[in-house]
Amino acid sequence: MKFMTFNQFTIIGILLLISSSISAQCAQNTPPNLGNDTILCPGNTLQFDLSGMPNNPVFLWDDGTNLATRTISTPGIYYVDAKYIGTSIVNNGDFSQGNTGFSTNYTVGTGGSWGQLSSPGTYAINTSPSNVHNNFTFCSDHTGNNGNMMIVNGASTPGTDVWCQTVNVTPNTDYEFSTWITNVINSTNVANLQFKINGTVIGNPFLTSTVGCVWDQFFSIWNSGTATSATICVTNLNNSGGGNDFAIDDISFAPVCIQSDTIEVEYNNNPVFTLPTSYDECDGSTLTLDAENVGFDYEWSSNETTQTIQVNTSGTYSVTVSDGGYCDANQEFNVTFHSPPNAGADGVADFCDTDLNVDLFSLLDPSIDASGTWYDQLGNPITSGQLDISNLAGFNQYDYVLTSPFCPDDTSSFDLDIKTFLSAGTDFTEQFCNDGTVDLNTFISVTNPGTWTSIDGLGGNIFNPNTGVLTLDGLTKGDYTFEYVVYSDAPCTSDTAVGIIQVSELAQIQFISDLTEGCSPLTVNFSDMTIVNGSKNYTWYVDGVQVGTDSTMTYLFDDVRCYDITLSIETDNLCLKTYTESQMICVNPDPIADFKFSPASIFSDNPVVSFTNESQLNANNIWDFSGLGGSNEINPDFTFPFGEEGDYEVTLTVYSPKGCVDSTTQIIPIRDQTIYYVPNAFTPDGDNINNVFKPVMTVGIDPQMYKFEVFNRWGEKVFESNDYEVGWDGTYGGQLVKDGMYNWKITFTELKTELVITQMGTVTLLK
Repeated sequence: MKFMTFNQFTIIGILLLISSSISAQCAQNTPPNLGNDTILCPGNTLQFDLSGMPNNPVFLWDDGTNLATRTISTPGIYYVDAKYIGTSIVNNGDFSQGNTGFSTNYTVGTGGSWGQLSSPGTYAINTSPSNVHNNFTFCSDHTGNNGNMMIVNGASTPGTDVWCQTVNVTPNTDYEFSTWITNVINSTNVANLQFKINGTVIGNPFLTSTVGCVWDQFFSIWNSGTATSATICVTNLNNSGGGNDFAIDDISFAPVCIQSDTIEVEYNNNPVFTLPTSYDECDGSTLTLDAENVGFDYEWSSNETTQTIQVNTSGTYSVTVSDGGYCDANQEFNVTFHSPPNAGADGVADFCDTDLNVDLFSLLDPSIDASGTWYDQLGNPITSGQLDISNLAGFNQYDYVLTSPFCPDDTSSFDLDIKTFLSAGTDFTEQFCNDGTVDLNTFISVTNPGTWTSIDGLGGNIFNPNTGVLTLDGLTKGDYTFEYVVYSDAPCTSDTAVGIIQVSELAQIQFISDLTEGCSPLTVNFSDMTIVNGSKNYTWYVDGVQVGTDSTMTYLFDDVRCYDITLSIETDNLCLKTYTESQMICVNPDPIADFKFSPASIFSDNPVVSFTNESQLNANNIWDFSGLGGSNEINPDFTFPFGEEGDYEVTLTVYSPKGCVDSTTQIIPIRDQTIYYVPNAFTPDGDNINNVFKPVMTVGIDPQMYKFEVFNRWGEKVFESNDYEVGWDGTYGGQLVKDGMYNWKITFTELKTELVITQMGTVTLLK
């Protein structure tokens, strides 16, 4: 039986009224079936599955959800509406029939510079916007097929109807109105469309995407009320023609049919268990098991049918409790009867105080349960059975108590005899040089008497085991091991301290050098020749100043004198030995090379130079005259190339009696003299002999700083030249001048001195 509230009756009544008015349109649809009213047990769930219903209805449950499946787990009345969308009653809604079945305030495009839809307020039925306007994008219809669509160049007059159609409707019926719209050009000025039915606006204004060829859907539900017809219009609200271009496709106007079903779900109670299900008892006792739930039916695994039963053996007991056979539950009881505890027999044990911590549980027979607790003489528990005996001596008694939560305790007692351990002290390692003696007793950290032993078998002349004195003299490098043994009462063991004496050797230093004397700067290489066992650290000194830390050393001696050389060697970072070789290296004095030359000014027409040797300690003298020649004389003369101006390097190398050398180089400058000649007459008579008057400039003249001028007796300049290759041909103003005497003036710069020289004179012109 299904139970419904007042609101549910109201909703169902409305649905029945609507259903009766559109029954002809909805009769072919299958109503949902939630099944019969039912009773469930606690914890059970009920699932509704309407996913297989034909015609793909849209579901609306009483809780507002709309999935095809639903699972419930509480009592109540549940209902569902199945909404079906009928067949669209719009004629030619997909424009497959072309330009028919609708009215519009737009006109069919007639063409222009951009194509058929060049003008705002025009439209076309076509398969792609790019076919009717050059700037429109290519688009398929909204289903992706090559179907028709209505393509619109939007008008700039707001409120213009783009598409209208009148259809017959059934009163009091819901209709779904939907269509698909896209922008046909990438533009931010998108179409702004309003949808109306019978002059009444439905839904919000619709804006297309700013990206071309993105189809979006307009969707709205409209109730016909008392109307028997519906005039559906799509209106353009834009007031600008730029952009505002769109396409519309698949206009649908279809009735909405609703089918419903209701189910009532009740829940019975399951048996309730509150008592424990696990029990532990001591052997010999009896336990009562209770199934609770007074008035229910009982069936025990022992075939008893009472609410309680008595048990005295371990095991699992189960009972099924039912409320008359509808909702039932099973309960299991785990029962364990335990044996009394056994702490084992009493005992005695010996220990040494070096054991520090004794595990008292190790005193028990392995068959004894080790879950008990140990107690000292004062009855204090010993944590984890670990007993610290480091400060105990003699006999001490300890009790082991084994308890059980279900049976009486049991106790066993143990006497512990604890002996004292005598220590030989800590091991030690000491390092010494092989010189003198050492008393090993110095390094023993305890006063307990013991005996010494040399592990290396050193004889009594080297090590005395009675006194512990070791003689180091003559021992080679190595580690020498000694044992000091102290004995204690059993079960304490003897103790041994191990002493290691590390002996290092003092070095007997020897070193050599590749030179013992020489000229400054003198580089000498030193090498250690010492033979000693062990690692070596070197320190070299020259006249007491540290100069090196390797086995070899190279040193540069500058000052002219003799030097002390010292080498210190530390073996094994312990044994230091130093040896000095006095006056080992001597640096001999160097000669000093120096000379003068004369004359001070040397010209290429007489390039003879005299050299004066002013050197010191110059036993031998070697002259080099710029690679042109040489001499072994003390004060030589040398003739340089005649007529060749230049700077010549002269080097003097001198050697001392000890073979030390020095050299010096000077530049010998040789220059040309300035030479020129001016004739005193010329004959410009055309016979090609002495026809031109000009100075003859030879050497030492700067050609860039030359000027030659000729004047008549009245001081008038008749000729001028800056090229000493160009002279006067005796003409002035294109005419040969008269015979007579003429004045001349030469101005030039001397190369070697950069001195400006001016010379004047006269010349006689003869024809």
